[in-house]
Amino acid sequence: MELYHLEWILTGLGGMAGMGSGAAAAWLLGRLPAAWLLDYHESANPGADACTDQGAGTDQSPAPAWALPPWAIPSHVILLGLAGSISLFWAVTGQQGTTQGIWMFLLLWILSFLSLADLSCRILPDQLVLTLGGLGLLNLWISSDSVFLTSSLLGALLGGGILLVLGVLGGVWIRQEAMGFGDVKLMAALGFCLGPRDILAVLTFTLLFLGTVAAALLVMGRITTKDSLPLAPFAFAATLIFYCDSLLPHV
Repeated sequence: MELYHLEWILTGLGGMAGMGSGAAAAWLLGRLPAAWLLDYHESANPGADACTDQGAGTDQSPAPAWALPPWAIPSHVILLGLAGSISLFWAVTGQQGTTQGIWMFLLLWILSFLSLADLSCRILPDQLVLTLGGLGLLNLWISSDSVFLTSSLLGALLGGGILLVLGVLGGVWIRQEAMGFGDVKLMAALGFCLGPRDILAVLTFTLLFLGTVAAALLVMGRITTKDSLPLAPFAFAATLIFYCDSLLPHV
């Protein structure tokens, strides 16, 4: 597909805006009160690298006390820059409407925010997961098609249900919690947004990436079989790659 100069410029501006939004996500996460991101009576321990269960969920210590891996923010900025370019590319080439492009980018931005929260404290805040589900409702309103509701509910059932079953089976196998319920809620919300066919693809990519990285870290001795990895970053990357792949036939 041949793009005109203005379309290339707009696509580039979309990438710059995406990178800026990635930096904004990290900035926002670092300035929210800890209690806003903690559920179920966890508390943030300032200066520590993880959250504990010693408080009552009322700690107002700042979120920057939670350490992020040094690669987390740069990688999210780059990936959201790619997401911004893809979203504007979709819009300027007429493959999707501008509204759908904006919706897709918001979906990826919220997933990026959830990824940073998951990396920093292994917490997927309910309010952010509900916001993700709210995007699914927004998509239903935009589509104005009642059939989409059935598809969205089926997507939520498949996304959350499959992960729940895998978590239960994994827990029986290794005799400890294999999948947090926050991960199940995340996949259910994402399935509500994407529908049954797309969530199956994204879930497959997510588990494939997660398993590959976990196996590599085990071989290198960086983790043990008792350690866990955050799911949200892999779901974010899988969703972005899924959308990139869906565009390839049109490029």
